[in-house]
Amino acid sequence: MKPGLAVPIFLMMVLFCTVGVGRADLSEGQKMAAEALIEQLSDRRFAVRQQAVDRLAALGPDVVPLVKKTLAETDDNEVKLRCRMVIKRIAEEHGIPIDADGHDGTAVAFEASTVTINVTDVPLSEVLQRVSEASGNAVIDADDKLRDQTLTLSVEDMPYWDCLDRICRETGSIYTSDHPCGRLRMTRIEGARDVGVRAGPVAVKVLRAYRSRRFRTPRTPMVPGQPGGSGVSYQLVYWWEDRLPVVASHGRVTRATTARGEVMVTREPTSAEPAGTVAVFLRDVPKDVTNVVLEGEITLELAAGVHMTRLRTVLAAKGKTIVAGGVRLKLIETAAEPNAVLLTLRPEDADRKTTVPDYRTHRLYGFFLEDARGGRFPAEVTAPAGARTDYVLRFVGLPGEPLTWSLVYAAPARRVRKVQPFRMTGLPVP
Repeated sequence: MKPGLAVPIFLMMVLFCTVGVGRADLSEGQKMAAEALIEQLSDRRFAVRQQAVDRLAALGPDVVPLVKKTLAETDDNEVKLRCRMVIKRIAEEHGIPIDADGHDGTAVAFEASTVTINVTDVPLSEVLQRVSEASGNAVIDADDKLRDQTLTLSVEDMPYWDCLDRICRETGSIYTSDHPCGRLRMTRIEGARDVGVRAGPVAVKVLRAYRSRRFRTPRTPMVPGQPGGSGVSYQLVYWWEDRLPVVASHGRVTRATTARGEVMVTREPTSAEPAGTVAVFLRDVPKDVTNVVLEGEITLELAAGVHMTRLRTVLAAKGKTIVAGGVRLKLIETAAEPNAVLLTLRPEDADRKTTVPDYRTHRLYGFFLEDARGGRFPAEVTAPAGARTDYVLRFVGLPGEPLTWSLVYAAPARRVRKVQPFRMTGLPVP
């Protein structure tokens, strides 16, 4: 790596004076500061490289052309990685789609990212930071008791999920999330067992397994010639690498067998499972079966491009409509208080079965409030349920008065479907 260049104090002052989401070109002083920071992306010191990423991202969308130019011209893999980190952060923080490599976004590498790390007695929080940098995924959080635990780790070109499993074994922890598809964190859970498999950029884990017995229905043997047993239910949870622009997902088990290869009778749940989970029921599992094999697939829909609709000066637009995901929504109620806005939208066709797509798994899409400079603030959406047909949008932590702000709905211009098969062997039968 090249030695870093010192950034003069007056250039640093230029950075802090930059308007966050402006659409004007960089001034000459800002351009000089950005070029100096780009040089620091190859500094030998980790802290300097990371600080350069933070300060470049703070310059906002106007710095993207310079970063893209560097990405296209450099042969330094570390610089390439950090350029992509800057572009990804700007895209997420400003709610705008930015293509780092000149394609439509769906040509993103679908295979597992790899991690190379060699550290000795380093706090877990720093190890997780380095895993994030090497893979291009978000930084994983850790419980307070784990964050400062030191770790010695040496891996080379190890797939991302395998690396996380290795860290979990070394620290006596597991990774989990508050809800399916949510942000990961590492924690210790008494008695927890980590049973699962990596499949490309996807990790599939067993969340729970339990037996059920029949009392008033006949038992049909699962395998001819063997006595019937009680049924077994498995609930699986899956995560994908969050560098992927996933806007929807679905998982299913396609086949179950015993360790001897005998095909088992399966039944999928009658109700839809939440995104990020898979459920399957195995009928009448013989008592002598201690392990099973589950095969299935995880389908991910990747977003490409963006299509936006807008309702301008939304706090004064009561009675007007916005089209979101093909659904015409009328603004029927607005409420504003310091740093917060509440909007209520009602479908014009109350009997319409089509719902507005939920893009909670991707920060670039969904409902936003947009200020005069193009900055966007995502909504907390309460969707229709039961007899209620309204969509309630809640925006909190808003800077300034949103009197002239617009309501924006951003959706992918198109989607590409990717199917990742998985095979879990040696699953214990409860």
